[in-house]
Parts: sequence; C-alpha cells; structure tokens
Amino acid sequence: MRYVNLKSTWPPLSIWLWFLILGTIWGVVLLRWAQYRYDAGRVPAAKVFQQRMTGLRQAWQQDTTPVKVLVLGHSLVRAGIEPPDFFRTRSDSQLVVYKVWVKGGRLDQFVKLYPFFDSALELAPDILLIDEHLLSWQHQPDQRKLGDYFSTFSRQLRGSLLADNWQGGQRVDAHERQSFDHFHPQQHKTAPEGLKTPEIQRSIRSWAQDSLVRPKLHALQARGTRIFQLQLPRPPGHQLPDHPAFEQRTNRLAAELAISYLPFEEALPATAFRDHAHLNTAGCLRYSSWLADTLLQLTGQ
Repeated sequence: MRYVNLKSTWPPLSIWLWFLILGTIWGVVLLRWAQYRYDAGRVPAAKVFQQRMTGLRQAWQQDTTPVKVLVLGHSLVRAGIEPPDFFRTRSDSQLVVYKVWVKGGRLDQFVKLYPFFDSALELAPDILLIDEHLLSWQHQPDQRKLGDYFSTFSRQLRGSLLADNWQGGQRVDAHERQSFDHFHPQQHKTAPEGLKTPEIQRSIRSWAQDSLVRPKLHALQARGTRIFQLQLPRPPGHQLPDHPAFEQRTNRLAAELAISYLPFEEALPATAFRDHAHLNTAGCLRYSSWLADTLLQLTGQ
C-alpha cells in the first residue's frame, strides 16, 4: 500500500506565508516611497520661499527708507516676494512697500503656511497690511456646507468673468480659467439657503486669533506698527458682504486687536482680472494708485 505524506505538499505552506509577509513589506515600502516622492516634490517650493524670505530680511535690514510697509497676501498661482515699490511723498521723503504672498487656493490650506507669515511678522514694519482672506473665513475639511458655500461663489465668479470674450474677442485660455477654480472671496450672499447664520459663525476661524500669531500682532502694535486689514479688488456685482457674521468678525478684530479695515469700494472691470487673478496690490494700476494714496494719508505725508 502506498502512503501519501500530506505534510509534503508543494509548495510548502511556510513558503506561501513568507510570500505574504514579503509582499506586505514590499507594498509598505512602495507606499512609503510614493509618499517620499510626493513630499519631495513639494519641499523645493517651500525651500525656495524660505530662501527668498532670508533675502527679504537682509534687504529689509539694509533699507534706510523712513517708512516701511509690509503687505501679507495670497496668490492663486504661486508663492513669491515682489520687488519693493518706492513712493516719494510730498515732503520729498520715501515710502517703501514690500509684498509677500503665499500660494493658496483654498482657505483651509493657510494653516500650513503660518510659519511664512510668522517669519514676516518679525520684520516689525511701520505699517502692516494683511490680506482680508488671511483674517477671514477658514472652513474646516468636515464643513461640507461651507465648502459648497464657497464653491457657489467660485462658479458665479467664473461665469461672470471668464465666459465673455476679452481683448478683441480673445477668449481666456485654459490656464487662466484654472486659476479661478478655487477663488473664494468672502461673498456671503451666495451661500446656499440651507446654510444658517449659526453654522457660518461656528465655521469662522480668524487667523488673528491663532495662539501663535496673536501675541506677535500685539507685540508689533506695542512697538508702534499700525495694522490694517486690506480689502482686495472685486469685480462688479461682488461688493462688500452684509452678512452679520462678517460684520461681527470685523468689529471683533477692530476691538481686540485694533485692526482697521481699508475698503477699496470701486468695482474694477472684468478685464482687470484677466492676467492678475491674485491682485496682491500689484498688476492693477488703479488699485496700486489707490493703495499708494492711502498709505501716504496714513503716514501723514
């Protein structure tokens, strides 16, 4: 009689087990490698920005202009530091404006960019102008209603600005259209009907109330820095919001941090937004002229 050894099956069970273990390890390694490559692609941009910030600090320290102004803003297309703008006042003194912005299409991404602004605040300018987006709405990832709320305005803005033919019938190219995909100014009239005021109020998170930034703002004010919230240009039909949550937030900043609001009440034509989606005080002559006049008035020049 022939006997069959059941324990001698091929391949042995232990080999299958080893295959499973090795496959799991290899899968984890591949995932880690993919994450590393993803992170590596993002690091250079942050490193370049840090290098530019270092250059800004050096230029700031060497600058002997009597009045120094720092503008903190955001861009839809890139992070960067613009060359300074110099203005000569009526009393023949000079005023210099440095502009720093970070790339951020969605407001909840600004949390990751606080260190850049943290470094910029150390410059202690005479006047600090902060983009209204950085002192305003920041919807959390789980706040889907507020996300829909901003998306509603985004679609309306793209429809009003990008559907028309500009400059002799030339249509906006795909790249410029894409730059508007996540343009979310604080326009409260576009909120869905289901989004109630208490829900909006619970979703507001002010950048100035951050535990790391707020003391720096107070320290700047103690050193004599005047801080203002800067309103960016808006196309026609998208003016100052009248939602009570916005008014309460603005009043709270004014009361607690002595941050005044500088409104730019003139609606710019759609053509002004064609090549300058971010409009960080640059690229638009009418807005830049208004800013220069406002700064001269603030400094009493």
